[in-house]
Amino acid sequence: MADGVRKDEEFSGTKPVEERHRIDEPRLAAWMGEHVEGFKGPLTVLQFKGGQSNPTYLVETPLRRYVLRRKPPGRDPPGRSRAGQYPLMLWRIG
Repeated sequence: MADGVRKDEEFSGTKPVEERHRIDEPRLAAWMGEHVEGFKGPLTVLQFKGGQSNPTYLVETPLRRYVLRRKPPGRDPPGRSRAGQYPLMLWRIG
């Protein structure tokens, strides 16, 4: 336990999106409206805690929940996983 925070709490759950990983939420909502069957906004976006190399987000709407993963800002470092080859991945989880 570091500074009174348990490791499982430090790396599990969600948090507000870090400034460097901020998403243009109106643009995401417009994209989802065009490309995701059954999408209805409004949406809220939180970032999953932890040390993922690709920022991973919880996207919630009144009816559904999604996980969004994207490349981090900047250039890909050598040895990056194949997930980094795709600009955006989206899964419906509920």
